[in-house]
Amino acid sequence: MSGAFYKVTIVTMNSDNTIIAQGGIVWEKGVITFIGAHDQAIEYCRKSGISIIDGKGAIIFPGLINTHMHLYQNLLKGIGADLPLEKWWHHTVKPAGLVLDENHVKCAARGAVLESIRCGTTTL
Repeated sequence: MSGAFYKVTIVTMNSDNTIIAQGGIVWEKGVITFIGAHDQAIEYCRKSGISIIDGKGAIIFPGLINTHMHLYQNLLKGIGADLPLEKWWHHTVKPAGLVLDENHVKCAARGAVLESIRCGTTTL
């Protein structure tokens, strides 16, 4: 599948931390083949017969990577937030761990994954 967005803001991760305010991004068969000025993306797509989508107002940035996450603890968010770490573990996580079952863990993990995707995280 091929396509393109134009009039988007593109946040790059190059050595200059370039931000392209009126950018275009083209993908062909699932691979990004062009990132640059939106007028160049439009010209490329018209010559190649690739469909283009007006992305005005959208921001495109690389996916985030979360290298440490306890998915089941998604159920415990906010519980004991007013406690120092030493007390938090003993008053929230430890007691909850005694009553959580397989279904709780599955639901918490699914919720955490959906929340991560919605926030731009591509790797957990």
